[in-house]
Amino acid sequence: SKGALTAIRQIAEMKVDVPMLAMTHCDASKLAKQHGKNSEYALCAAQWHKELSYKDDYFGNGLKFDKDFNALYGYAPPYQAAESAAALLVYKDAFERANSTDKEKVRDALAKTDMETFYGNVKFGDGGQNIAKPMVLFQVRCEGDTCANKLVAPTKWASHKLVHPIPKWSER
Repeated sequence: SKGALTAIRQIAEMKVDVPMLAMTHCDASKLAKQHGKNSEYALCAAQWHKELSYKDDYFGNGLKFDKDFNALYGYAPPYQAAESAAALLVYKDAFERANSTDKEKVRDALAKTDMETFYGNVKFGDGGQNIAKPMVLFQVRCEGDTCANKLVAPTKWASHKLVHPIPKWSER
């Protein structure tokens, strides 16, 4: 996350014009909050965003999970908290379907998992990876001095259109 913050700071200071700027660790570094307008148009891949339309019977949807987590802990949930909560739902489901705590029965139940959680769909492939949930892409966008991560892909969840190429520094 330190690298993302350093990169944005240096790109802004030097007014480096690029058609696209893709970063990692945008959430962890709080890129939009730390650098505001200097981070505008940065693209960031993410595992989860609270505005996705996934839902489940326990947490509801991402917006509700975000609200409940924030009320309990005093800060917005990072994706790691969301994926961990979803993992608990997957284990709960597997234990119930296995009707046992026997590790082989639970493993077999996990392998047959095909469910939706507030975090995303869960279905495991032969290698054990979740093959049902795509990553998302957001772009830092600013309205006045308020900057935030806005979903731009996949398009079925996009709240904003992707800005590409990004405006030159002299045009901002």
